[in-house]
Amino acid sequence: MKNDTVSAPPVPVHRVKVSPVNIAIWKNQNRATEETYHTATITRVFKVDGEFQKTNSYNLKQLKLLRIAVDEALAWMEDHDDNS
Repeated sequence: MKNDTVSAPPVPVHRVKVSPVNIAIWKNQNRATEETYHTATITRVFKVDGEFQKTNSYNLKQLKLLRIAVDEALAWMEDHDDNS
């Protein structure tokens, strides 16, 4: 019998938002060792003509917010790291 189930797209296990900076934290597993680890993607959200856009470019003010967001994401990842 054919399996017609569609798996849901992956979702972050945690998000950090210090507007306009967003960090998504993802849980991953090493296929060879089966160890889990986390990775993070960082984006800045902005609006153009009413449409939200994403970028990974930051001005000085945004970099200061990025630093705050990274500190929060790092603390969360350290608290949830299974391999430390």
